[in-house]
Amino acid sequence: MVAVYLDDEPAIASVYHNTSSPNIIALPYFLAEGSHVTGDVPRALGISGGRAAESVNGRKVTYCEPVGADELICQVILELARETGLAFNCREHGGDWSAFPAAGKNTLIGALKREGIMRFGQVMLSADQAWRSGDSAPGRAMSTPGELRAHLRDTPFRPLPTSADLPGGWRVDLAAPEQAHAVLETVYPGLAADWAARQSGQFATESLQTVSQRQVGMFKDIHLLPRSLLKQTVEQVCAGCVCQPTWWQARKSASAALPCRSACNLWLSKAQKIREAVA
Repeated sequence: MVAVYLDDEPAIASVYHNTSSPNIIALPYFLAEGSHVTGDVPRALGISGGRAAESVNGRKVTYCEPVGADELICQVILELARETGLAFNCREHGGDWSAFPAAGKNTLIGALKREGIMRFGQVMLSADQAWRSGDSAPGRAMSTPGELRAHLRDTPFRPLPTSADLPGGWRVDLAAPEQAHAVLETVYPGLAADWAARQSGQFATESLQTVSQRQVGMFKDIHLLPRSLLKQTVEQVCAGCVCQPTWWQARKSASAALPCRSACNLWLSKAQKIREAVA
């Protein structure tokens, strides 16, 4: 087993070398695909990150899916839960669009019923349909959250769900207005809750210093960059997001804007590259 390192930080991945043949299997230790799985680790290995075997320094390298993508992970989680001896709170399955957090749901549905049609980021909502803003014709109907998520995040992979490049050509026919919240949770996870909290005056941001000092790896103390460079990072990264960087400029953010609670990993990665460039 050979450890992979990214910028002197150990990546959560291992490389297994088959001693009987010049083959290498790279296994990412992640629960889902993200910027590290699709970009950072493949870059450290010198591969594209696709599932087909590639040649690197005379060896055939096969890059696997993250361990969390395996369906058996769900079974492992359930088995660990059963080991507690506590009874499960079982309930009737309400369909694929029912198993979502409810935070912000009532506020959203109330606003939708008042307005009839509303825009949320790059998503348009009505009482019976959701679609991408700007689409000139009805798109392909998406019947499950998984189908919609794959269309929006995987072709190609988008590391930031709130980036302002939401793919079009889709629609979700809503069985009831309440399903609009589940669609938003699929497109913009957690954003409806933050939006609703801001409407009620209960939204709280997390300062860059707090986020930075919580880090133990390469992002630690990123807040110590000169303010001009932090501002440059905000302008470069946040300009391509449907949210306003409320954590950076709370007083300048309109109350109707979609709020951003804290600096995201994409922002931190960009700031880190700037820090390395000026070091």
